[in-house]
Amino acid sequence: VFWDNGIPYELYIDGKKIPNEKLGDYKSIIDKLKKQIEIDIEQSRRDAEQSRLDAEQSRRDAEQSRKDAEQSRKDAEQSRRDAEQSIKDAEQLRKDAEQSRRDAEQSRLDAAASHNEMQERMKFITNYLISENIIKNSDDLKSIRLNSKELIINGKKLSEKIHAALKAKYVKSEGWEMNLQRNP
Repeated sequence: VFWDNGIPYELYIDGKKIPNEKLGDYKSIIDKLKKQIEIDIEQSRRDAEQSRLDAEQSRRDAEQSRKDAEQSRKDAEQSRRDAEQSIKDAEQLRKDAEQSRRDAEQSRLDAAASHNEMQERMKFITNYLISENIIKNSDDLKSIRLNSKELIINGKKLSEKIHAALKAKYVKSEGWEMNLQRNP
């Protein structure tokens, strides 16, 4: 999916460009992807901002510790230990901020992988249904419901043989279910 100001303007499935007038057929999938990406980006921003604020606070704490040491000889040793701890805390916060950045990047990669996995799954299912003469081409596929009990394509329950083949490949637990429906 290619976006321009938050609006999808190009979509490719299985390497084939979907005509712009057909983008509406994929709206629910595109909307889910867009929402998850937005959630991941926003969480990464919040994590990075919190890490920055924590690092600023640690620097302020270290500065206060140095001022206290200058004002009182009696507290000088304690202030030195506080400053050393503040430096360690600041380094840990820097490491935490770097980890947050890596986590955000991993979230982005996971979202892309999830999208690619869904595309591969749909490609496999579509090709399998074509090979079994259930549908003629990918445009014939309007809806899918697959779970541990049944396979329904375009509102029609399919044979146990076909269900078993797809169930074995995709259904990983009793409660797992895939429901997809193209908008007309």
